[in-house]
Amino acid sequence: MKCSVFAYDKVIPYVKEYYKDENVEDKITLISGDYDVDDFGSGYDMIFISFVAHHNSIFENIELSRKIFNALNVGGKIVVQDYYISDDRTKPVNNSLFSLETLVNSKSGDTYTESEMWIILREAKFRHVEKVETEFGTSIISAQKVF
Repeated sequence: MKCSVFAYDKVIPYVKEYYKDENVEDKITLISGDYDVDDFGSGYDMIFISFVAHHNSIFENIELSRKIFNALNVGGKIVVQDYYISDDRTKPVNNSLFSLETLVNSKSGDTYTESEMWIILREAKFRHVEKVETEFGTSIISAQKVF
């Protein structure tokens, strides 16, 4: 398996430090850039984004998801890890409080519901949207590019 890590310039040294003792340098390609403006290529089987969605508005997430859709091979998957909240925006309590924090501390971010992420991904043409809970209080929502 090979992996490309797309991150801001300032983050790349931390990424290198994280895996330096794992003997995987030949399997990881580092790509420096800003996901809002820079192209991150194409031909991917999976793109994993972690704790990115809550920084963006719903419209910015649709645009990012479209960009990811275009970068994936047919059959490829987007995997979005983040904090999600219930449709009534009250549960889990920690994630609801995090939602308030993102509203106060970001330009347009929010903590999204599973329904909102379904809409975001469907607007970007993804299909087979699924949610999986993690042991860490986060969830993973994945979807597939089928055409």
